[in-house]
Amino acid sequence: MKNLFEQSRSHWVRYDRYELKTAADGKRYITPGKNAKPDIYNPLKEAPGIVLDALNVGMLMMNRSPEDEVQKAILEFVTHYGLLGLMTALPTTPSFHGL
Repeated sequence: MKNLFEQSRSHWVRYDRYELKTAADGKRYITPGKNAKPDIYNPLKEAPGIVLDALNVGMLMMNRSPEDEVQKAILEFVTHYGLLGLMTALPTTPSFHGL
């Protein structure tokens, strides 16, 4: 079967470093790390890997793996793929970032 995303293209931003933060209300957030550098990439070229890696993170959570192991996997995922649809309100075009 041909790759459904073979001819697809999308510009997306990922940063070279992310961190987990806890707000005063106890909710946890993932944000780009201090002085993190943005990069533009096409997530559709990595579609099969995104799905597999997301499933692997989900399995860690379902298996109640240690919190530090889950957090590490989540940070590795977002460092590789970015926050995907979670930051759609921010300008993410290459011209905005000067890349």
